[in-house]
Amino acid sequence: MKKFILVSILLICAASNSAQNWVRIYGDESSAGGNYVIETYDKGYLFTGPKNNYKYTWVVKTDINGNMLWSKRIGEYATQTIPMCIEQTFDNGLIICGSTSIHDPWNDAFIQKLDVCAEPEWCRILQSDIYDSDYGQRVKQLANGSYLFLTRYLGTEDYDRIHLNKLDENGNIIWQHAYSSGNWPVFNEEGWDLTIVNENRYLITGWCYYPDPGDTLIGALRPLFIMADSAGDMVWETPWVMDGYYIGRTRSSTVDNEENIYTAGSEYIVEESDFLPALLKTSPSGEEIGSFPIIQEDAYGTATTISWINDSTLFMSAGWVDNQDNDHCAFFKVDTFGNIIDSMNIIPAMSNGIYWTTKTFDDKFVSVGTHYDGNWDMYAFKVNENMEYDSIYTGYFEYDYLCPDSIETETYELECDIIVDIDEPFTTKEGSKMKVFPNPAGEQVTIQLPEYVITEKHSGNWDITKVNYQYNGPALLEFYDSFGKKTHSMEINSSQKEVSLDISGWKHGLYVVVLMKEGRKVDQQNLVVVD
Repeated sequence: MKKFILVSILLICAASNSAQNWVRIYGDESSAGGNYVIETYDKGYLFTGPKNNYKYTWVVKTDINGNMLWSKRIGEYATQTIPMCIEQTFDNGLIICGSTSIHDPWNDAFIQKLDVCAEPEWCRILQSDIYDSDYGQRVKQLANGSYLFLTRYLGTEDYDRIHLNKLDENGNIIWQHAYSSGNWPVFNEEGWDLTIVNENRYLITGWCYYPDPGDTLIGALRPLFIMADSAGDMVWETPWVMDGYYIGRTRSSTVDNEENIYTAGSEYIVEESDFLPALLKTSPSGEEIGSFPIIQEDAYGTATTISWINDSTLFMSAGWVDNQDNDHCAFFKVDTFGNIIDSMNIIPAMSNGIYWTTKTFDDKFVSVGTHYDGNWDMYAFKVNENMEYDSIYTGYFEYDYLCPDSIETETYELECDIIVDIDEPFTTKEGSKMKVFPNPAGEQVTIQLPEYVITEKHSGNWDITKVNYQYNGPALLEFYDSFGKKTHSMEINSSQKEVSLDISGWKHGLYVVVLMKEGRKVDQQNLVVVD
């Protein structure tokens, strides 16, 4: 088959008035939802969401006017496979993440790489032995080709909820950071969105529970921000409390040229018991600057997505219910203090709201969400900065032109390599220890290096555990006799799993084998050398 070439004269809807209302519905009467949207290299769009009552991950490719070109259903009907995010990679392939119950009824986090023809290249499932629902929430590719993968849960306790993982370009895990609020007062935290601020800063946006001043028993819902550096170490964390009493939730963030953080979320007004959709502003170092409700009437809801129009205006979406129980959903053009410049009601008012918005090459905005009108469907909208539906394009567009073959609509199973016991570093920690054998030894000894290196620290309200699965540069093996004198040492490169040593010339006695990395002791084991 020839590649898709779209010519506007073939678009039957181009001349109709309804086509000027850039609203698209995808679902085929079989229940679907919309979780994420991106613009692709060919100026088409990719949408993803659950399909067939959460049984499948659904990937939908459309042309620039929202007409479907092909779709993929990923999973199997007997289980659940739910996507949360899709991104285009530097090689113009795709990376998807979400959760699946294929191997665990409680769900595991998964991440899958597709090539430029939307064919699977590799897939990983992060499997935990803990009975908990694990989610792959966001994935972002870094400049060196590796991936940041934000997951929820994966740990051993209820408070092990936010994990930031780094994978190489082939899906091998490099490190895992668990930000655990094991100590009061932060609890029930969730990491919802991931923003690459710059090459050295990664922002996690979410929410948590945190008590009011003087209250040691009950926590209130608060926005939560965690800033991590390029190694995943926490730079700062902010349970957003303003004067100590701020209650609200956040969904997604963006940053300006000075790295101030602008967030779509909500503010709770205690006197009226209202949850008002709001714009929150936070400094680059985590200080709360201000919260600006964009809905002033009695309402219960939240702002969900946020994107830049230009340096001083933002495009936001929000959904809420008024005091008459009427649903509302709208797009807003606001300044950086949340003042509404223009707005546009979304019809229908999305029952499950807008989940994601992407800015297009021509400064338009494509949004996706889920709505129920007798059946759950994926809804998509394309709007310009004047708060009008975009018009239909009438030029020539060639789609998927980097793929030598046509891309077919199909269903396939999610086949992944399983990273088992992803929670083991937080339980037995056996993989962090060297193994020395035989022991005692007289002629030769083999030292099996740790599968990973664990670093634990406490910062503010958080216990932070870092698990390094790959050495970044050389490590050192050092050998000390029973008097503490160093007798031997050797360098180990990052690819070595074990080393064998001829010890036939060593004096008999007790030795301590120490593994050093970046000047820090990673592990030590005893070795007895005999005649």
